Amino acid sequence: MNVGEFKKRLEGISDDTAIILSRDEEGNGFGPLDSVEKMVYIPDWGEVRYPPEATENGCDPEDCYDGDDGVKALVLWP
Repeated sequence: MNVGEFKKRLEGISDDTAIILSRDEEGNGFGPLDSVEKMVYIPDWGEVRYPPEATENGCDPEDCYDGDDGVKALVLWP
């Protein structure tokens, strides 16, 4: 799902609606959304890293990724 598809799903939902995340795909626990961050998803690794420009805000360069196979991603943290 991309941001455009996500926005469409949010149409008609009241601004005061809580956002709750499932802890896993089987629904074994739920918790509220705590933060949202712009990151880079590396499909081959199955991991996320901060984008290179995050170093301007004090992010450790070792936590950033600037490879060719990274995908811009919005990460939702419980």
